[in-house]
Parts: sequence; C-alpha cells; structure tokens
Amino acid sequence: MEAREEEIEVLTSILEDRLKIDGDKLRIQVFPEIEEKLFGLEYLPPAILTVEFSENYPKEPLKAVNVRCVYKADLKIEYDDDEQIVWQIYNNLLDQLSELKEADIEDHFKKHRLALQNYNSQAEKREFDKSSHECHICYGEFYGLNLVRCKKKTCNFCKTCLENFLDIGLKEFLTFKLSPDNDVLCPLTTKGDDHVLITISEFQDEKIVKNKNLFKRFNELLFERSISKDFNNEVCPFENCKAIICLPKNELSPEIQCPECESYFCRACRKAGHGSLNCEDVMSRPQMLKFLINKALEDSKSSTGAIDGEDLDKILTKIENLKIPGVDAYNKMMQAFEKENLEWKLETSSMQAIKEITTKCPECFTPIERNGGCLHMICLICGCDFWFNTGERAYF
Repeated sequence: MEAREEEIEVLTSILEDRLKIDGDKLRIQVFPEIEEKLFGLEYLPPAILTVEFSENYPKEPLKAVNVRCVYKADLKIEYDDDEQIVWQIYNNLLDQLSELKEADIEDHFKKHRLALQNYNSQAEKREFDKSSHECHICYGEFYGLNLVRCKKKTCNFCKTCLENFLDIGLKEFLTFKLSPDNDVLCPLTTKGDDHVLITISEFQDEKIVKNKNLFKRFNELLFERSISKDFNNEVCPFENCKAIICLPKNELSPEIQCPECESYFCRACRKAGHGSLNCEDVMSRPQMLKFLINKALEDSKSSTGAIDGEDLDKILTKIENLKIPGVDAYNKMMQAFEKENLEWKLETSSMQAIKEITTKCPECFTPIERNGGCLHMICLICGCDFWFNTGERAYF
C-alpha cells in the first residue's frame, strides 16, 4: 500500500493536471510529442490511459489496464507482469505516439479534419499563452496571454503598443491599412504579404482593445469610407464638423470646401487643403518622423558604412517623441551614435527647420506654410486671419 502511494505521489508531481485519481483508478492523458507536423498538425488529442490498482499492488498485478486513442486504435500496452509500474506503461505509450506517421492517422484525419484542426489551434494557443514572448514594437517580454498575434502568427504586440498603433492609425489614416473586409492589417507586413492583425470583431472586444473610444472612431471611419465609396459623397474630416457633403457625380476636384464649416480639405489624404503641394509634402507628424529617421540614418552612412554624429542635426524632435509603430528609433540611434552624443544632440535639437517655413496660427497654433501670395493668411482649421511674417492677428 505504501509503495502504491509513493508511485501515485511521483506520478502526480510529474504529470500534474494530466493525471486524475478516482479511488483505486488512475486516468492519465498521454499527449503525443510530435517532432514533424502531421497534415500540418503540431498537436493531437491525448490518448487516455486508465489503470485500476489491485488491493495489494505492486505485489499483485494491476486489476485493469486500458488505453483509448481515437486516431490510433492499435496502441499496445506492454509491461512485465512481474514488474508492473504505471510510469513504464505511460512511457511505452508515449514512445508509440511519438513515432506516429501521417499514414497512421490518415483515415481519422479525413473524417475529422475540422475537429483536429480546431484542437490543434486551441492547443497551440494554450502553449503560446503560458510562455514568454517579445513585443515587436517595444521589445518588452510578456506572457502570450497579454499579447495580440497577427493571423500569420509571426508578429506579437503588447496591448499598450497595439492601442498606440490603432490610435495613430485612426488619427492619420495614411498610416493605417485595412483589408477588403475592414480588418486591421499587421503594421509589419512586407510588400505582397499583407495579413490581418485583428479582425473587426476583435477590435470591438474589450479583452483585446480596452479603449472603447478607439472602436467608436473606427466605426466613424468605416462610415466615411462607405459613404465615399457608394456615392460621390465625402464626410468632412474635421472633428468639430463631420458633415456629409453631397457632390455632383462628375465632381473630381482633389480639394473641396465643406458647406457646413467652410473649410477646404484634400480628398486624397483627408487633411486640410494644401493647394499645389503634394500629399507627401504635408505628411503627418508620425509619417514625417519615420521618414526623417530613416533618411538621416541612410544619408549619414559613408562609403565604409560609418555614420557621422553631426548628421543627428537632421533629426527634428526629441527622443521621447520617436515612438512610432514599426520603427524602433531609439535603438536605431543608439546603435548608430555614442550614447552621450546622441542624448545631447536630441535634447538640444528642435523644430527649427519647420519654424523657418511656417508660422503658427495665433488662434489654434496650427503651423501654416505660405507657398506664395501676400503675407495675409487665413487658417483653414479655425478661420483666423493673421500676418505670416509676424504671427499676429489681422483685423479688417
């Protein structure tokens, strides 16, 4: 009796939740350890080993030993009657299951393909959730339970970085890509390899995206897209307006004026009207930062691949503002330049280059660029009149 209790204690410590005890009966789950995927499956349901102890085990043989495996019915229970140890029986079954070939499960797979694929998917997720992985934006370590994976299962994002990515994408739609089904595409896709990060239903799930306001804004964006697609209509992009603008069917102007707020905006980039300037010339702040980082690093490389520290002057913002999904600006800079020099340069750098070609509106402080004409300016955001050379209000 004492030997039996010791064996059960050892089995419990090794098998943990794979072992269930019911009086004199043990029920053990035997999971195959598959080295090469079978029909694309990495995980298969466990075989069930049931043993019933005799009263004087191990001096007397086991009262009953049975195994049930739905995809391989001919598993053999092999042991020596003189030395029946449950652990040996378990290991023998494990060895048999680990040697499975596709031919062994082919008939069962054909009949129950979807059930096996569903089991494989759930088992893979359980393993992912309880192990540690890296976020591909902030490079922090998190349990899989606290990460969101793209559908291709190649990229992981912590929920904070995911919400930051969605927030930036909704503010500046040029950085935000959707599939034809309006699912959010992974920001780290390569050309020709677009794949989904989260579906529209997952976007609405608070367990994945806690900030409800993000989905509300996403809904508005989808509404704008549907209005523009189904009719020759537009939705004013400015937050304090959002009026629906009904246009003539033959209206193809790149810029239109909202009849409600009287603001001009570009139909292509959804920003304030920018006249003869290209959309690329009025890139959003995140886009501009991404462009500047990559360009400064590329331009500063010499023929030997070295980087000149003086080229840091091309970077127009401080390090804390360089947090852009898909661009690890901080580590890129640290690899390229000495730490002290980098921190000093970034701390003392400013938006001087932008200030030289723009003047802030005295009402809403939006930087306004003058591309010709007189010095009298009208802010397209708030309608304020001001002088470009002084930044002071203009009264008429």
